[in-house]
Amino acid sequence: MPAFKAPSFDIPKAPSFDSAPKISAPSFSSDFSIPKASLPKFDSQPSSSSYSAPARPSFEIPKDTDKYKDRPELQVSQEDRDANAKSANDVFKQYDQEARVAEKAAQDARGVANKQKKEKSRTKDLACETKPGGKLLCLRGFGAGF
Repeated sequence: MPAFKAPSFDIPKAPSFDSAPKISAPSFSSDFSIPKASLPKFDSQPSSSSYSAPARPSFEIPKDTDKYKDRPELQVSQEDRDANAKSANDVFKQYDQEARVAEKAAQDARGVANKQKKEKSRTKDLACETKPGGKLLCLRGFGAGF
């Protein structure tokens, strides 16, 4: 077997961190003093006469009827307005119920018409089977009626 020799190469040396660079920072003098402050003194037991609760705010609803002078419908008493609203609601409910009945009748009539449309289409297809063109074209004369 032939001898094999691997190629040799030099690995560079890693830098040495034994001696760090010298950095000089400016020096400060420490001859300053913090001013002394004293906390205010409080009584451990406050006297009841020195503290009073703030006055309760009062709310008054103004009786401003002049605001509604230009609207005569608001000059009627509240009970009468409530009674008028109730009667209008009762009339609405009556008309709404009548409309629902009419809508139901119209829906039923539409269902009957759709069934008749399907029957018409079925009988037309049956009649067109023997005509020239069949169901697709259904070539018929002027007096056929469909």
